Amino acid sequence: MKRWILPTIMLIFFFLVIGCEKDEVVAPKAGDDVKQSEKLAKEDAVSEDKTDETADVDGEEESSAEKEAVSENTVDSNKEAAVAQKETKEIAKPADSKVATPSQTKPSTASSQQEPSKLSVDEAKQQESPAQPKPAPEPAQPAPEPTKPKQTVTITITAPEVKGTIVPVTTVEMHGGDTVLSVTQRTVKERGIQISVTGSGATAYIQGIDNLYEFDHGPLSGWEIFVDGKALDRSAGVYGVQPGQAILLRYTKDYTK
Repeated sequence: MKRWILPTIMLIFFFLVIGCEKDEVVAPKAGDDVKQSEKLAKEDAVSEDKTDETADVDGEEESSAEKEAVSENTVDSNKEAAVAQKETKEIAKPADSKVATPSQTKPSTASSQQEPSKLSVDEAKQQESPAQPKPAPEPAQPAPEPTKPKQTVTITITAPEVKGTIVPVTTVEMHGGDTVLSVTQRTVKERGIQISVTGSGATAYIQGIDNLYEFDHGPLSGWEIFVDGKALDRSAGVYGVQPGQAILLRYTKDYTK
């Protein structure tokens, strides 16, 4: 509407200028003035009608554009509301389906569901840890044999008339095949006592013990040997001994007594 106002004002100004010039040059007649005023009034009316029509057209265009914008906004808002409602329904359905009623939830089901997870964790740990070899069983030790009592004999070495007791009564463990001579030699050697023997076996003869020899105290002096109180009837080198027997070696100045 504003774009029509300026041309209309210019047109009216133009007619007024022209009319004023005619008035100044030629004096218009009374009838002409009336006609000219009527003509100007008609033109003004026509221009106003055109201006109003243009304004109406502009207003209609603007109103139609506003209506279209409003309708588009309404459609968009309706679409957004529909989409939001659809998404709300889709979200609500899974949540509703997952909700379990009290009758459906049972303690036995929960425990049965937890047990496989524990088993699976234990199996995974066993798979991760390398299998350790089992220790080899120790061999069975044989039962100890019952210890046999030791077989022993006693031995005494003395020179009552010269030195007294050289070896007191001593228990000696027996070895296989021991004789009177072997027991005597083992005993004096363990104590560091000197012994002198001639021959071997059946001819073995004890000449001196602890540096005390035969004939040192007369022609009848020398060493006598007894087993369980009995004088030997053969060489000490072949006379075997039995467990528990008592051996006595005694130096005498006169073996005939």
